[in-house]
Amino acid sequence: MSFLTKWLLSVIATAFLVSVCEALIPDKKVREVGRWIGGLLMLLALLSPLLQLRSERWTLSIDRYFSQTEEKEAAYREVQQDSYQAVITENCAAYIETAAEEQGLSLQVRANVGLSEDGVYQIEALYLSGPYDAEFSGWLTRELGVAAQDQIWDTKEMG
Repeated sequence: MSFLTKWLLSVIATAFLVSVCEALIPDKKVREVGRWIGGLLMLLALLSPLLQLRSERWTLSIDRYFSQTEEKEAAYREVQQDSYQAVITENCAAYIETAAEEQGLSLQVRANVGLSEDGVYQIEALYLSGPYDAEFSGWLTRELGVAAQDQIWDTKEMG
């Protein structure tokens, strides 16, 4: 059924109901109140398309607001995770370079850090430029949990 047909049927049904109720009211004073209430009902029936339109627009506006909020929240979370990852990667490389210097090694370190299944950032791979040192490699495995196969040693300078 079209919108206009539904609206016209609701107006006709309201008019019929109001007229039947007025016919059944015996007292004149009560009849006046009944006519006044019937007039309000007719007014509501006539203006119902405007009320529905405004209600639908309001609902659409709220839905759009929530969807935009969810999109922005997801975007902010992604930026936040990228920022965390960059800071952790930088700090991790600096920590390892400092530890190497304390052991008398001169290394340049680049770390690949990723998010584990538990939601914790961890070192996925280390790129170390400088002479290979088995003792330091063991320290990386023991202290930082970086397996030997995830340590890529390069004796040439890294760029």
